[in-house]
Amino acid sequence: MNEITLDTQLRAEDVQEYNLSYSLKSVYILTGIGFVVYFILMFVISNIKGRVNLPVILAVDIAISAALLFYSRSSISRKSKKAFASDPLIQLPSKYRIRDEGLDYENESGSGHVDWEQIYKAGETRNLLLVFISSNRTLILPKRSFQSDGDITAYRKLMKQHLEPGKVRFKG
Repeated sequence: MNEITLDTQLRAEDVQEYNLSYSLKSVYILTGIGFVVYFILMFVISNIKGRVNLPVILAVDIAISAALLFYSRSSISRKSKKAFASDPLIQLPSKYRIRDEGLDYENESGSGHVDWEQIYKAGETRNLLLVFISSNRTLILPKRSFQSDGDITAYRKLMKQHLEPGKVRFKG
């Protein structure tokens, strides 16, 4: 029987990494759309005036896009830290047990069990393993909380064994 147990306590940087990882895709898409729209708009306006200065339009467009990306990333980081600091429940030490029967979790505020069929998807960032219970509820498991690399490998194996292939996205 495969079973992985871990004790963990989330840190602000864990929540920040999770939020950045899953928010930046939208930010990149919106910035790309904004880049194209601004470029077309400035090109059309310049063409109407009879003076198209393509290098200037492109340089300004790149600068605006870079500033928006920097601001968005900073904003997500700031909001993540603020949300973590204001949520005492997320800061509680937690215990997880992952096994063939599903996933069990507990902390001072309560406990629960998640059957494999209830897991929406599983993912991974550089330092985190993630279990999505729904599109807006995630169990964040820092890799540092696993007892060994072997436990991380066993976790990945359990997820791949019990979840449909399209629901599992691990790095490497």
